[in-house]
Amino acid sequence: MGPAKEQPLDRSGAAAGTTSAPALAAPRHAGEARWWEAAGGGIGRRLLVLMVTFSLLVTVLLSALQLYLDYRRDLGAIEARLTEIGTSYSDSLAASLWNVDQPQLDLQLQGIRRLPEIQWVELRETGALREPLLLSAGSRGGVRLLTRDYPLVFQHRGERRPVGTLHVEATLDPLFDRLAETAKANLLTQAVQTFLVALFLLYVVHRMVTRHLAEISRFVSGFDLQRVARPLRLDRAPPSPPDELDRVVESFNNMSVYLHRAYADLEQANEELESGLALRRSYEEKLERQAHYDTLTGLANRVLLLDRLHFALRRAQRTGLPGALLCIDLDRFKNINDSLGHAAGDELLKEAAHRLSRCVRDADTLARMGGDEFAVIAAEVESEEGPSRLAMRILEELAAPFLLEGHAHHVTASIGITLFPADGGDTHRLLRNGELAMYKAKDSGRNRHQCFEEQFNQALTEQMAMEERLRSAVANGELVLHYQPIVELKSRRVVGHEALLRWRTAEGGLCMPDRFIPRAEEMGLITEFGRWALESACGSLPADGRRVAVNVSPRQLQEPGFADFVSDLLRRHGLTPALLELEITERVVMDDSPDTEANLRLLCALGIRLSIDDFGIGYSSLAYLQKYPFDTLKIDRSFVTAALQQESAARLVETIIAMGHALGQEVIAEGIETEEQFAFLEAAGCELGQGYYFGRPAPRD
Repeated sequence: MGPAKEQPLDRSGAAAGTTSAPALAAPRHAGEARWWEAAGGGIGRRLLVLMVTFSLLVTVLLSALQLYLDYRRDLGAIEARLTEIGTSYSDSLAASLWNVDQPQLDLQLQGIRRLPEIQWVELRETGALREPLLLSAGSRGGVRLLTRDYPLVFQHRGERRPVGTLHVEATLDPLFDRLAETAKANLLTQAVQTFLVALFLLYVVHRMVTRHLAEISRFVSGFDLQRVARPLRLDRAPPSPPDELDRVVESFNNMSVYLHRAYADLEQANEELESGLALRRSYEEKLERQAHYDTLTGLANRVLLLDRLHFALRRAQRTGLPGALLCIDLDRFKNINDSLGHAAGDELLKEAAHRLSRCVRDADTLARMGGDEFAVIAAEVESEEGPSRLAMRILEELAAPFLLEGHAHHVTASIGITLFPADGGDTHRLLRNGELAMYKAKDSGRNRHQCFEEQFNQALTEQMAMEERLRSAVANGELVLHYQPIVELKSRRVVGHEALLRWRTAEGGLCMPDRFIPRAEEMGLITEFGRWALESACGSLPADGRRVAVNVSPRQLQEPGFADFVSDLLRRHGLTPALLELEITERVVMDDSPDTEANLRLLCALGIRLSIDDFGIGYSSLAYLQKYPFDTLKIDRSFVTAALQQESAARLVETIIAMGHALGQEVIAEGIETEEQFAFLEAAGCELGQGYYFGRPAPRD
């Protein structure tokens, strides 16, 4: 039957001018007669390969197992034969060899030689006084052999005497030849059987599956959403009940209807989507601007600045023309926010951004980093002085007063400058360098600019290393206490000691408190250090009744329960409270926090001595000195040093001593280093003193 001519379709999908014939019946053609050619396609080919491969694999495995069992059986028979030779012939051969019966020996060796698979037999006499016999039968050769050596022993007058050895070689070549023939026969038989079965299965699969899959493929390939498709029909007798292919055909026809309906809906949705996309593009452009620009000033934000800095850095590395990054921070901007409110602060920031934009070139990038921080990327600067001139121009622009709420306000700026690529090869390093230089400008007095120097990085690295070690100083046992004697000036008798904290560095030296205590306070470690110092001092109080003075941080006194900690410390070490003196600064006296006041009153109630350290350099008043019952007043070393050089300083020291006595307090002068200072203080009525004149701080031992 030749192929049917394609008919035009109506809207229902049936061919025009037809009645009952299926519109897409798969015709019979010459290709069906050569079904094996069609079966040679994808699924048929893979199925044939899989069936043949699996069958051959099973055949090989079963044949190998059978061959192995045959091999073990035949090999066992040969080994049993060799064992039997040793059992049956050893005694007779030994007797014949003892009697030197050579004909009998030859006859026996020939008998052994005629046994299956035995190819070589050799008899060797041992222990003879004459030339020993050496007899053999058969021929030697081959690689696959089994050999056995049997000792020959003759029983003579109740004594067993070795007379020789029997060497037997059995060949395995016949065994392997039989196995090879068996393997060839098995493989040939199984290969033919596998091929015939695979061929039959391939025909069945083609007839029942693959030819219909090809028809389905042609139907899907010709499917067009633009027009209604003809229903899918397969050229086969309809099975009862319907099978999987019938369900596939039904699913494809249903899918065709659904797809045409969905296509119509999709066209309508596409129009709506285009309208939505236009709205979304507008929204994304707005988000893009918000992501890269500051909403308050309209300048580039930090994200866009980093991107442009990366581009400028790569260009500078490529062209060799340097660039500069200026980090700008408004000085004391927080005061504007706190006093006038955030609205006034926002107005100032917008005006500052406007002034900064007048200072930069079109090719430069001006950005707001956040808060009151700005940055400028100056690409391709003509000289190293160029960034400094730009910084001076910015400072001049910002020097004019800002008019906020009808009043003039002055706000200066601190500027850090870093050059690239000389100062760094990545954006984050450059930004950090610029900020370090900017902080250096602030520390130097503000309203100025500072160029980055590598020593800033080194100082930061050292500071970070110190902070890292400080965090584990207590756990690693790096803190130590040194003690300096407190001397009664009149008798020059030691009445106590002040415990002074020291930190043992990685190099083994000692770091003084003025270097690490401020950093410990910033890091929140001072409470831990203070507790350790108190614990160590109380654990090493001398038994001679001399008191020990320990410095206490303001943060310790602000900690709830500090007085309870000290009380528990004294109880655990069995100490009298009067032996412990806590030295506090004048700043603590000015602190009106409830926790500080509660701790000081509880410490006084416990009977612990309180001392005001470095008196005269703080801001305390006489009213605050009356608030707590202090036992000791310590004159700062700066007054002691100046007393012999300035008359006013000497009068001030005498006044402090008189005031301390009037308040019922002991007075200790710090920093006594010379005989003249000692004599002056003794004459002025000062009871106690400490300093290098009496002894330097040293370990307790």
